[in-house]
Amino acid sequence: MSKHKRIAVGTGISLLLRLPATDKSIEKVAEAHRRIIAENGSVWLGIVGKTYSAKNISHIKENGEFLYLVQNTHDGISVYKGEMSDVNEKLPETQYPFVPRYYHGQGITDRARIWVKLLSLARVATKEIEGLRVVSSGRKASVLLSGMAYLGIVERE
Repeated sequence: MSKHKRIAVGTGISLLLRLPATDKSIEKVAEAHRRIIAENGSVWLGIVGKTYSAKNISHIKENGEFLYLVQNTHDGISVYKGEMSDVNEKLPETQYPFVPRYYHGQGITDRARIWVKLLSLARVATKEIEGLRVVSSGRKASVLLSGMAYLGIVERE
């Protein structure tokens, strides 16, 4: 039996997280997370600021499929896609070794309000997010690429 739980694939429910354009480059963020996946089979990604209700967290945990990590860059939109295996409001105490080191120095470990466990993280074509819509509004997921909202629950159209 695998030591990493897999969320049911095919539900179409995913998270889309936009990194600020002024933040660390998406490539560096992805590489730090992929390094831990290569060493340990999974990594926890912490999301600062936004939180969801216990009901939404449970819904994502039961039906979630992917996390899309996006950033607007000078070359256009950069997209990474990771397979989710768990979602929590707090990082389990025994899981600190599965978090990138830079989290501690930047206070992410203490400030994150949602934790997503990933089994993979790979760069994908921007068109991958074109067929997604925000569950709460029905609008295209592209609305999350600018403005105040930087995290949304999305599904396939």
